[in-house]
Amino acid sequence: MLISNNLVSQITESYVENLLTVTQEKKGPEGCGRCQTVLSEIGIEEGMAVADVGAGCGYFTFRISCFVGERGRVYASDIDNNGLDFIRSKLKNWNIGNIFPVHGEVDNPKKPVSDCDLILIVNTMKCIDDFAGFMQNLKKSVTKDGKVVLVQWDADRMFQEDMIYYKARYSKQASLARIEDAGLKNDEKLTFLPMQNIFVCSMNYLEF
Repeated sequence: MLISNNLVSQITESYVENLLTVTQEKKGPEGCGRCQTVLSEIGIEEGMAVADVGAGCGYFTFRISCFVGERGRVYASDIDNNGLDFIRSKLKNWNIGNIFPVHGEVDNPKKPVSDCDLILIVNTMKCIDDFAGFMQNLKKSVTKDGKVVLVQWDADRMFQEDMIYYKARYSKQASLARIEDAGLKNDEKLTFLPMQNIFVCSMNYLEF
Protein backbone atom coordinates (compact mmCIF):
# COMPACT_ATOMS: atom_id res chain seq x y z
CA MET A 1 0.00 0.00 0.00
CA LEU A 2 1.24 3.50 -0.84
CA ILE A 3 0.96 5.68 2.25
CA SER A 4 -0.98 8.92 1.77
CA ASN A 5 -0.44 12.32 3.35
CA ASN A 6 -3.85 12.02 5.01
CA LEU A 7 -2.78 8.72 6.54
CA VAL A 8 0.46 10.31 7.73
CA SER A 9 -1.59 12.95 9.55
CA GLN A 10 -3.57 10.23 11.32
CA ILE A 11 -0.43 8.32 12.21
CA THR A 12 1.43 11.36 13.51
CA GLU A 13 -1.48 12.34 15.75
CA SER A 14 -1.00 8.95 17.37
CA TYR A 15 2.75 9.56 17.32
CA VAL A 16 2.44 12.67 19.48
CA GLU A 17 0.30 10.81 22.02
CA ASN A 18 2.65 7.85 21.95
CA LEU A 19 5.71 10.08 22.32
CA LEU A 20 4.47 11.24 25.70
CA THR A 21 4.02 7.63 26.81
CA VAL A 22 7.15 6.09 25.34
CA THR A 23 9.68 8.83 26.10
CA GLN A 24 7.81 10.76 28.81
CA GLU A 25 8.85 13.99 27.11
CA LYS A 26 6.47 16.93 26.90
CA LYS A 27 6.76 17.64 23.20
CA GLY A 28 4.32 18.58 20.52
CA PRO A 29 4.57 18.10 16.78
CA GLU A 30 6.16 21.54 16.34
CA GLY A 31 9.24 20.25 18.18
CA CYS A 32 9.95 17.79 15.39
CA GLY A 33 10.76 20.49 12.85
CA ARG A 34 9.28 21.17 9.44
CA CYS A 35 10.02 17.72 8.15
CA GLN A 36 8.07 17.97 4.89
CA THR A 37 10.27 20.89 3.84
CA VAL A 38 13.40 19.16 5.09
CA LEU A 39 12.73 16.04 3.02
CA SER A 40 12.09 18.10 -0.09
CA GLU A 41 15.17 20.28 0.35
CA ILE A 42 17.56 17.36 0.90
CA GLY A 43 16.40 15.70 -2.30
CA ILE A 44 14.41 12.64 -1.28
CA GLU A 45 12.57 11.37 -4.35
CA GLU A 46 10.38 8.54 -5.54
CA GLY A 47 12.13 5.19 -5.76
CA MET A 48 14.98 6.02 -3.37
CA ALA A 49 16.17 3.83 -0.52
CA VAL A 50 16.48 5.93 2.64
CA ALA A 51 17.60 5.05 6.16
CA ASP A 52 16.09 7.01 9.05
CA VAL A 53 18.73 6.43 11.72
CA GLY A 54 17.47 7.21 15.20
CA ALA A 55 13.93 6.90 13.88
CA GLY A 56 12.25 6.87 17.29
CA CYS A 57 8.50 6.46 16.80
CA GLY A 58 8.73 7.26 13.10
CA TYR A 59 7.83 10.93 12.74
CA PHE A 60 10.17 11.31 9.76
CA THR A 61 9.88 7.65 8.73
CA PHE A 62 6.22 7.81 7.69
CA ARG A 63 6.71 11.02 5.74
CA ILE A 64 9.76 9.60 3.95
CA SER A 65 7.50 6.69 2.98
CA CYS A 66 5.27 9.16 1.09
CA PHE A 67 8.23 10.66 -0.74
CA VAL A 68 9.83 7.41 -1.93
CA GLY A 69 6.55 5.69 -2.87
CA GLU A 70 5.93 2.05 -3.64
CA ARG A 71 9.21 1.60 -5.51
CA GLY A 72 11.21 3.03 -2.62
CA ARG A 73 12.30 1.66 0.74
CA VAL A 74 12.59 3.22 4.17
CA TYR A 75 14.72 1.60 6.86
CA ALA A 76 13.74 2.82 10.33
CA SER A 77 16.70 2.11 12.62
CA ASP A 78 16.72 2.68 16.36
CA ILE A 79 18.03 1.07 19.54
CA ASP A 80 14.68 1.63 21.28
CA ASN A 81 12.30 -1.26 20.69
CA ASN A 82 9.39 0.71 22.16
CA GLY A 83 9.56 3.19 19.30
CA LEU A 84 10.06 0.43 16.74
CA ASP A 85 7.06 -1.46 18.14
CA PHE A 86 4.95 1.63 17.56
CA ILE A 87 6.14 1.76 13.94
CA ARG A 88 5.48 -1.97 13.51
CA SER A 89 1.95 -1.56 14.84
CA LYS A 90 1.18 1.13 12.27
CA LEU A 91 2.67 -0.92 9.44
CA LYS A 92 0.38 -3.79 10.37
CA ASN A 93 -2.71 -1.68 10.98
CA TRP A 94 -2.39 0.30 7.76
CA ASN A 95 -0.73 -2.35 5.55
CA ILE A 96 2.26 -0.16 4.69
CA GLY A 97 4.76 -2.12 2.63
CA ASN A 98 7.79 0.12 2.08
CA ILE A 99 8.99 0.65 5.69
CA PHE A 100 11.35 -1.83 7.34
CA PRO A 101 12.11 -1.44 11.08
CA VAL A 102 15.67 -2.33 12.09
CA HIS A 103 16.73 -2.84 15.71
CA GLY A 104 20.18 -1.28 15.82
CA GLU A 105 22.93 -1.15 18.42
CA VAL A 106 24.58 1.85 20.07
CA ASP A 107 27.55 1.71 17.70
CA ASN A 108 25.91 0.02 14.72
CA PRO A 109 22.53 0.83 13.12
CA LYS A 110 22.42 -2.69 11.57
CA LYS A 111 21.25 -1.45 8.17
CA PRO A 112 21.38 -3.82 5.18
CA VAL A 113 24.50 -3.49 3.06
CA SER A 114 25.13 -1.04 0.21
CA ASP A 115 21.68 -0.05 -1.01
CA CYS A 116 20.88 3.30 0.64
CA ASP A 117 20.80 6.45 -1.46
CA LEU A 118 20.49 8.66 1.61
CA ILE A 119 21.03 8.32 5.35
CA LEU A 120 19.05 10.75 7.52
CA ILE A 121 20.14 11.34 11.13
CA VAL A 122 17.97 13.85 13.02
CA ASN A 123 19.07 15.24 16.41
CA THR A 124 20.91 11.99 17.14
CA MET A 125 24.58 12.79 16.51
CA LYS A 126 24.89 14.15 20.05
CA CYS A 127 23.75 10.80 21.48
CA ILE A 128 26.47 8.78 19.74
CA ASP A 129 29.67 8.75 21.80
CA ASP A 130 31.85 7.20 19.09
CA PHE A 131 30.41 8.97 16.08
CA ALA A 132 33.42 8.17 13.89
CA GLY A 133 33.09 4.45 14.66
CA PHE A 134 29.35 4.65 14.09
CA MET A 135 29.89 6.14 10.64
CA GLN A 136 32.46 3.47 9.79
CA ASN A 137 29.74 0.87 10.41
CA LEU A 138 27.15 2.92 8.56
CA LYS A 139 29.30 3.34 5.44
CA LYS A 140 28.53 -0.28 4.54
CA SER A 141 24.89 0.73 4.08
CA VAL A 142 25.21 3.62 1.65
CA THR A 143 25.84 3.57 -2.08
CA LYS A 144 29.12 5.09 -3.21
CA ASP A 145 27.39 8.26 -4.41
CA GLY A 146 24.93 8.33 -1.50
CA LYS A 147 24.45 11.20 0.93
CA VAL A 148 24.45 11.46 4.71
CA VAL A 149 22.20 14.24 6.02
CA LEU A 150 22.50 15.35 9.63
CA VAL A 151 19.91 17.63 11.24
CA GLN A 152 21.35 19.08 14.43
CA TRP A 153 20.46 21.75 16.97
CA ASP A 154 22.39 25.04 16.77
CA ALA A 155 23.11 26.51 20.20
CA ASP A 156 23.42 30.03 18.80
CA ARG A 157 19.80 29.90 17.65
CA MET A 158 18.29 28.16 20.66
CA PHE A 159 16.47 29.93 23.47
CA GLN A 160 18.79 32.30 25.29
CA GLU A 161 18.39 30.58 28.67
CA ASP A 162 19.52 27.29 27.12
CA MET A 163 22.57 28.61 25.28
CA ILE A 164 25.16 28.40 28.04
CA TYR A 165 24.28 24.81 28.89
CA TYR A 166 24.16 23.65 25.27
CA LYS A 167 26.89 25.83 23.69
CA ALA A 168 29.72 23.30 23.72
CA ARG A 169 27.55 20.39 22.63
CA TYR A 170 25.29 22.00 20.06
CA SER A 171 27.34 24.75 18.46
CA LYS A 172 27.74 24.73 14.70
CA GLN A 173 31.49 24.42 15.18
CA ALA A 174 31.10 21.35 17.42
CA SER A 175 28.85 19.67 14.87
CA LEU A 176 31.22 20.38 11.99
CA ALA A 177 34.16 19.07 14.02
CA ARG A 178 32.37 15.77 14.69
CA ILE A 179 31.42 15.50 11.02
CA GLU A 180 35.02 16.04 9.92
CA ASP A 181 36.42 13.68 12.56
CA ALA A 182 34.04 10.99 11.27
CA GLY A 183 35.53 11.26 7.78
CA LEU A 184 32.53 12.96 6.21
CA LYS A 185 32.71 15.86 3.78
CA ASN A 186 30.17 18.60 4.43
CA ASP A 187 29.04 19.62 0.95
CA GLU A 188 26.17 21.93 1.92
CA LYS A 189 24.70 23.54 5.03
CA LEU A 190 21.01 24.51 5.09
CA THR A 191 19.82 27.01 7.69
CA PHE A 192 16.10 27.51 7.02
CA LEU A 193 14.97 25.76 10.23
CA PRO A 194 14.53 28.08 13.23
CA MET A 195 16.93 26.32 15.61
CA GLN A 196 18.67 23.59 13.62
CA ASN A 197 21.29 23.26 10.92
CA ILE A 198 21.11 20.67 8.17
CA PHE A 199 24.46 19.29 7.06
CA VAL A 200 24.40 17.50 3.69
CA CYS A 201 27.49 15.30 3.54
CA SER A 202 29.21 12.81 1.29
CA MET A 203 31.31 9.85 2.37
CA ASN A 204 34.14 10.60 -0.05
CA TYR A 205 36.71 10.46 2.71
CA LEU A 206 35.73 6.96 3.79
CA GLU A 207 37.22 4.04 1.90
CA PHE A 208 34.70 1.73 0.26
